[in-house]
Amino acid sequence: MAHSIYGEKEGEYREFYRRRIWRIYPTYLACFALACVVLWMHRGESVIRISGGDYPILNPVWSVLGAVAFLGGIVAPHFFLIGVNWSLNIEVLFYALTPLLRRIPTRPLLVAIAISAFCYYNHSVVAPGELLNRMLWGKAALLLGWLWLLGFVFYRHRTEAWAQIILVLAGNLMLSRWDQAPRGYGIYDTFSYSLVAICLIAAPQVPTAWIKPLNYLGDLSYPLYLVHAPLIFLLCSGNPSLLRWWLFIVLSFAGAMFVLHAVDYPSRRLAKRLSGKSKSELQPPLEVVFGAGESVPANTRIPSASGSREL
Repeated sequence: MAHSIYGEKEGEYREFYRRRIWRIYPTYLACFALACVVLWMHRGESVIRISGGDYPILNPVWSVLGAVAFLGGIVAPHFFLIGVNWSLNIEVLFYALTPLLRRIPTRPLLVAIAISAFCYYNHSVVAPGELLNRMLWGKAALLLGWLWLLGFVFYRHRTEAWAQIILVLAGNLMLSRWDQAPRGYGIYDTFSYSLVAICLIAAPQVPTAWIKPLNYLGDLSYPLYLVHAPLIFLLCSGNPSLLRWWLFIVLSFAGAMFVLHAVDYPSRRLAKRLSGKSKSELQPPLEVVFGAGESVPANTRIPSASGSREL
């Protein structure tokens, strides 16, 4: 998010939003269509049953409209057939706010991180008894905002020790505080966060031979993130006994690869043709933006309400 926005001239963010729309919507709509097929298959029913639990169908029309506009968790209920839809809505919200975040100096961002982290750490007071994927009125965005803002601050100061320490320690402290998931998934979340944080810190030292496969895994992650839930609902809701862990993994990766090559990559090529720009112009490389492995230069001016100031 930060890398992308800092590749734009300040005040000229049309290209940033255009890239985000083309990157998010085609793949999302493909998986959303699959979820709507599942919803149609269960029309007239009040619950969808698969192995592991029952999933009530609540306000289907309103939740569908909210899902299309990324307003689930804000004014509409979470569209559960795309299991991670609630977190994608938060991500889209912060994408919309990214140009504003670029203008805010680091210290106010750290204050916002502290407020969000405090709310998350004390979630039993802020949102007693509520699950993140069931919250409305932006509560989930408030509780998880520290994750997005922390990444923004880290990008600015990624070679500085204090930013690296906060990225690793603060994130693990927060995630270890709230394990609302069954079956030990909270341990998986904490481990995954640690792995990603270490990779971000070590990113400038990634061997050249690793870049292409890592880029492919990065490309695959978004369709995998979206398609696994509707695919499992589609194939296993009629016969819950079909759901096995190995089948879940195989189907999810197969579905994600299909969406990546049939929808995501073609939509990117179409966006490139429509814009008439090369790939490097659409997304400036890290070395062009600030130099590989360097923090935002000390003389980079971040405008504030009272004018401009240096980091």
